[in-house]
Amino acid sequence: MSDPFTTQTPPNHPTSNYVLSSGQPSSTVYNDDSPTMLCVQPLTNGAKLAGKLAAVDLKLLQLEKRIQALEDENGMLRCELSTLPLTIQGDIERRVLRAEISMISNLQTLEGNLRTKRKRGDDDEEGEGDSDEETMVLKQEITSMELSNGATHDNSLLELIRSAFQLLMGCPNLLAKSLPFWPEAPDDWPMTADNKHRLTRFQFDQPATHQDNAASLERVLEFLQAHGAKYNPSAAPALRVISPKDLRD
Repeated sequence: MSDPFTTQTPPNHPTSNYVLSSGQPSSTVYNDDSPTMLCVQPLTNGAKLAGKLAAVDLKLLQLEKRIQALEDENGMLRCELSTLPLTIQGDIERRVLRAEISMISNLQTLEGNLRTKRKRGDDDEEGEGDSDEETMVLKQEITSMELSNGATHDNSLLELIRSAFQLLMGCPNLLAKSLPFWPEAPDDWPMTADNKHRLTRFQFDQPATHQDNAASLERVLEFLQAHGAKYNPSAAPALRVISPKDLRD
């Protein structure tokens, strides 16, 4: 193999283009201390191949980084999906808390109304009669709210609600891994074992107020009101005193 660098005697001009041994033109470089010029010969096939391999290695490295990024992203998505379907039990606990907050707010409002009436006073007998009647109504409302709020903590009722969701959805339990997803094809809706009724489904990636979820929750509510006491007799007392609003919440 020849030396990649060859020297040639420069022409009279300070710079010029010279022809390499391969016959290809090349720019010339002069050394100030020598009347010779340095000519670079073309890259050999081995050098070209080495350059291509380096480019391939770089591309592979970029692809490996991209694959790793996609795997990390996939792991994050799997983690999000595993927590996406909220368990019904957790939802019930949040609803009970909201019901308690609502009841406390209502009680405070009623208490304020009672205090206002007492401060205002009324010497008129008819007025006193009206005030007593209003007070009685307010006390009854407070009692009803307290009973309804107490029913939201009833273990038999909570168990009935869980059983109703399992029955209507046709799932063995309410763990996230067992909750069925919303059917992709409405025409191929899952049915009960006797093929007479459609199973209830929820879109767990949507809020409870979503149209589909609200309709499904209403179906569960109707089942509890119509068949709850028969399905679980121990929950009957709580069903009698709980308000439709608290039961729905």
